Amino acid sequence: MKQEGKYIKTFKLLLPYLWPNGRIDLRVRVSFSVIALLLAKIAPAAFALVFCFL
Repeated sequence: MKQEGKYIKTFKLLLPYLWPNGRIDLRVRVSFSVIALLLAKIAPAAFALVFCFL
């Protein structure tokens, strides 16, 4: 339980650097990176399911 609290505290500490108020370009870059990471996690499972039913 203490380990999870440590991660949350670190995330809150780094959040202003990842999501700055006045920098729209950095917000777009971070959003694009998160979407790319999610697609990279979903793609292998999706391809496996598609080819399983072909």
